[in-house]
Amino acid sequence: MARAPALQAGGRGFESHRLHRMTDVVLLLSCKDRPGIVASVASWVTSVGGNIVDAQQHTDSLDAMFFQRVRFTPPATVALVELEQKFRQVAEEVGLRYQFCSVQLRPRTATLVSELLHCLVDLLGRVQLGDLAIEVWAVVSNLPEAEKVASMHGLWF
Repeated sequence: MARAPALQAGGRGFESHRLHRMTDVVLLLSCKDRPGIVASVASWVTSVGGNIVDAQQHTDSLDAMFFQRVRFTPPATVALVELEQKFRQVAEEVGLRYQFCSVQLRPRTATLVSELLHCLVDLLGRVQLGDLAIEVWAVVSNLPEAEKVASMHGLWF
């Protein structure tokens, strides 16, 4: 059985974020529909060392137009401008119109705490130091002490 990324990173639950880049890229594209578009885009993402984390596509049968949204994590060493330049050849071969967008991964979260207050303190510390890319906006807890911690960080309780 394969181990979860957090366990591969040394067993610390929040270390898995260090295995992935904090910025994903979204590629939006459209063109006349034809076979092989999805394969071409996926092959290109792989060729630049990227990893697809979400892909959605749709064909409008009335206009025979293909639309796709691909979110992927590129290697840390590749800039967005470089990705656009490298994709140009694929776009010309397939006849794609495309747009690249950089996405900061900072999901808005509420944190639930029931017993161990030190876990909340650790999580909020990691967020404050930039080691955990989330935006905590609320703390929900049955512990009165958690309200003090939430208040110290300017969070709703």
